[in-house]
Amino acid sequence: MTVLALIISFLALVTSALTVKYGRDQANAVRDQLKLIRDQWHEQRRPKIKAHYHETDGGHEAITFTNAGPVDLAHVMIEVGTVGHQLVDALAGDKRIDHAAWPIGSGESYVLQRARPDGGTATFRLSCKSANDDMWVVEVACELPPQPGP
Repeated sequence: MTVLALIISFLALVTSALTVKYGRDQANAVRDQLKLIRDQWHEQRRPKIKAHYHETDGGHEAITFTNAGPVDLAHVMIEVGTVGHQLVDALAGDKRIDHAAWPIGSGESYVLQRARPDGGTATFRLSCKSANDDMWVVEVACELPPQPGP
């Protein structure tokens, strides 16, 4: 009788251990699924920022960054801008490009007047942050015409 009770106790212990392991595996699977859904949702909301070169009414050169959505951005900062291997680091005035930050709503634009290098494709890496602290890094390219000759 004692041996039978010992066997039943051992089977109950093994069953409870397997139940705990199964429960833990299920919890981990749900956590992984939620992370996947959250990452997909975050990627679907990635800002679509477009840049284009133009001359302003005053004859200054500028690049306009337009937020094509889908979210309003509370903060956008240009981390770096390059044309080929040449760094684009000067705005109009004495500010460095990596200090430029601005809010930009969906469908809104921001004009960056700049001292530009010679023509080519300018690539900008923008750090974007929404009002609810979602963050993205977006790369934007813009074609620049060559500087006029002397």
